[in-house]
Amino acid sequence: MLPAESALVVCVAAGARPPGWALALAEAVVLGVLLLEARVLYSLYAASRSRGAGPGEARREAVRAVVPVPVRRLVFHELRAFAALGRWALRRPPHGVRPGDHAAPYTGP
Repeated sequence: MLPAESALVVCVAAGARPPGWALALAEAVVLGVLLLEARVLYSLYAASRSRGAGPGEARREAVRAVVPVPVRRLVFHELRAFAALGRWALRRPPHGVRPGDHAAPYTGP
């Protein structure tokens, strides 16, 4: 499905108007995939809860079973970057930052 979605994105970005049914079909397929993923996550969560895990541990176990490690690391990195952007926009320093620390020390001063 991903190649078809990519083709639709390229067509729309290039200014071509795909037929309305193609866009509706793509949206329906994406919605179906999201509902299937939610169902699988819920079934893993329920199975973990039935084995006696707490709600938080059951949620973590279900996500670990479905989401690959690189994807989890990327999402965690993006969340930290978004938090840093929010702190920058609000002009609030992060906790634990000492004078002279750099945001990205590998880039130099």
